[in-house]
Amino acid sequence: MAIHIDWQVLPSSRRKKGEQPQLYPRLVDNEVVDFHKLCEKVSNHSSKTIGTVIGIVSDTIDVMKTLLHEGKTIDLEDFGAFKLSIGTDSYVTPATPDHKRKVVVRGVDFQPNKVLMNAINTLDFRTVPLNASPMAMSIEL
Repeated sequence: MAIHIDWQVLPSSRRKKGEQPQLYPRLVDNEVVDFHKLCEKVSNHSSKTIGTVIGIVSDTIDVMKTLLHEGKTIDLEDFGAFKLSIGTDSYVTPATPDHKRKVVVRGVDFQPNKVLMNAINTLDFRTVPLNASPMAMSIEL
């Protein structure tokens, strides 16, 4: 099944007069697969009941939360690795007292494995025009 895309004009303040605008692809009709739907698909793909899959996925998420809370990287073979993304919300120097109290969690990074990337790099795309011509995005200040 082809993934539907549309083309948008990349806003550019550096574009020279008469120069063609640069386009970038944007996913359209991007369906969100929620927890229950994912478990249903896994159940249909395997010999496990949906209840069993829900339990296993829920337990996996709980264990991943604990491991990330401990600062561990979770490397799932043929899928990818999850790890914390950290930073600070303030200016920190060697003279800043209690450096570690300035550290905040920004999020969780996911780095896909080569096996996963090879599988998804073979996708088919289909342009589904939402407009007769690409629309330029406006930036209001």
